[in-house]
Amino acid sequence: MSELFATAAAAVKPLSPEERLTLAEQLLASLPEEMTDDVESQWATEIQRRWQRYQAGEGVTSSAEDVFARLEGRPA
Repeated sequence: MSELFATAAAAVKPLSPEERLTLAEQLLASLPEEMTDDVESQWATEIQRRWQRYQAGEGVTSSAEDVFARLEGRPA
């Protein structure tokens, strides 16, 4: 990891989740299309895998309220 990367990663930690998401979207949009096509394909595969596990009753689910509570650092 370069020093510039480490500095940038540290600089975004204080941002809100919404700001980090917006930044991530902008970074993805800045990549060459052939790179993002692969990302989209991998996400589609992962979404399908998770849906199949959910339908089979496998894995652990969490309510949106619990997820946001964890993100905000408060008890669920």
